This record gives sequence, C-alpha cells and structure tokens, in this order.
Amino acid sequence: MPDEHPSDLVIRHARPDDARDLARLAALTFRAAYEAELAGPELDRYIADHYSPGQQAAELADERLTYLVVERFGAMIGFALLRTDEHHSAITGARPVMLSQIYLDQAHIGGGIGSTLMRRCLAEAAERGHDTMWLGVWERNQRAIGFYERWGFRRVGTMDFDFAGQSQRDLVMQRDVVDQHMSR
Repeated sequence: MPDEHPSDLVIRHARPDDARDLARLAALTFRAAYEAELAGPELDRYIADHYSPGQQAAELADERLTYLVVERFGAMIGFALLRTDEHHSAITGARPVMLSQIYLDQAHIGGGIGSTLMRRCLAEAAERGHDTMWLGVWERNQRAIGFYERWGFRRVGTMDFDFAGQSQRDLVMQRDVVDQHMSR
C-alpha cells in the first residue's frame, strides 16, 4: 500500500450536496467491514435501508448529527459521524457525544488517515463543549477495537445492535474528549 500523507487530505463538515457520495461511501465501507460474517440479503437490505441518498440527506439535515468527511484529491474516502441524540447508561460525563461511525475506504486504511480523522473528531467534540466521547463497536471487530484502545477508549459496557432482526453485541467504550491521547 502506498504511504498516505495526511497533509494531502481535506477534512470538512459534510454539506447537503454530499448526500449521494456519502451514501455510496457508507454502503461500500459498511459492506467491507461486515460482509465476511453478515453477508446475504440481510446485509443488502440493511445497506439499502440505512445508506440511501435520501436517508443520508435526512441525517445531514439533523442538527444533532455532525458528519465530517475526508477527501483526498477531491474524492470522498472516509467519514465520521458524531451524534448527540444517542445515550447509554454506562457512559459518564456531563456532556457526552457518540462517535457513531468512523469509516475509511479500504484502500486508505493503515496509512494514518484514521488517526487524523479521530484527532479531528476529538477536536470537534471539544469545540462543541463535550467532555466524553463514546462508541459501540462490534465485539468481533478486533481491528477497530484495537484502534479505539490505542486512542484511549476503555470498555464500560455492552449494548445490542439490531442487524436485520439479528441481535449482535457491541462493546461500549468511552474516553475523555481532552486527555493525553489527543495528540496521537
């Protein structure tokens, strides 16, 4: 894989006209992350229901959601979603924010872009006055769990994730928004 240079990137807030590109990338990255274990018509249905341009447009219009998109040479290659409309009883902090999604196109994983995007997510959360960032990660996604642990997230509980009528278990992890891991 060629070396990625984070200075070649643009990370910005998503705009309403990003809905189609965001839907395409979200479908592609979700499929890549889960198709080995969750393939079949259920995966296709889940993607169609959750990652259509219409669904993405509705989410982009929701003020409780903040999408950050990553572009390289004008092409969208990744995104993150921060939400203030989700809560979990194990989360501490007076003003938590959920890192609901953070995905990169497979060709760009492993070159530092994920860390650059995480840094931006933490900065965005701090700018908005959040003190805790939390997330749910599929218990079988060891690569993602390792990434979050390197960023100082710690396990605080579990939650169920409904995937096409099948209950999957997610680990709930949290970290302080501002701490020693912010400069990774």
